[in-house]
Amino acid sequence: MTVSGARPKRMNFRLRPLGPGDADLYRTLYTSPAVMAHLGGPLAPAAADACFRTLMTRDDGASRHYAVLHDDGIACGLGAIMPVPAEAGAAELGLMLLPDHWHRGLGTAVLRALADIAFASSTCQCLRVQYGRGNVLFERLAIRVGFEPARPEGDEREISGRNRTAWLARPERNQQRQQTAGERPCTT
Repeated sequence: MTVSGARPKRMNFRLRPLGPGDADLYRTLYTSPAVMAHLGGPLAPAAADACFRTLMTRDDGASRHYAVLHDDGIACGLGAIMPVPAEAGAAELGLMLLPDHWHRGLGTAVLRALADIAFASSTCQCLRVQYGRGNVLFERLAIRVGFEPARPEGDEREISGRNRTAWLARPERNQQRQQTAGERPCTT
């Protein structure tokens, strides 16, 4: 039994490719004032639905979008790996979680899993995340995963500095590989 406020030592979740059945999850995240507070504000439901339809029909061959499923099977967020068009070998990670799943270690675990997936491709050499100024929670999450703050520019502040070689050589990854075979669901 978990006591209120206590964090579990292991966070079980799985990522699955985003599909047409995830429209409600997408709409809930993109219309949430809390989730969208640092992303330009919430969308109207019709606008969120239109964005989801566009996402489902667009196939650039390189972007990957995932539904984040908590260990109880409930969808609780979205994750994405998207190429950075102006920079060969670079990708950007994205993550949105429902507020009920914040402050529990899930964001850290999912961001690490997305980085592992991205770097499993030999073409990905550098990862970055972007977040709005003032989004201290996401900044802390990114730093916890190992990203290093870059110089602020405009309204966005970028965190980058994770290259493939350093990510694959990090000590905690080597310990995880010795303990598990790297199967999904992901655990931290």
